[in-house]
Amino acid sequence: MGISPEGPGIAEVSTNLTNYKVAPMHLVFEKIKQLAELAGAGVLCSEIVGLVLKEAVLETGRFYQPRARSEKKLIEAAVKNLRLNSLRRFDPGEKIIEYLIDGP
Repeated sequence: MGISPEGPGIAEVSTNLTNYKVAPMHLVFEKIKQLAELAGAGVLCSEIVGLVLKEAVLETGRFYQPRARSEKKLIEAAVKNLRLNSLRRFDPGEKIIEYLIDGP
């Protein structure tokens, strides 16, 4: 879904990702960036509303930083490349399901 909440020149794209194995976060994000570029726009930020599985974030980190080995580095790569800190701070301890259950 795409809307213009702030007036001309600003758009918001909203999507529900229900299966990261079918639609990985990084592929959806890259497709939205590609479509925005075709329309003469760019992507400023993204946001995860609700919780996310750790493996979905790690998979995204592996896409953007394939040489990273530590969980921390993979999460940092995902957060940086999805621009999750641009709108508000992304706290893995509050957003990743497994960290809420088991701790980081």
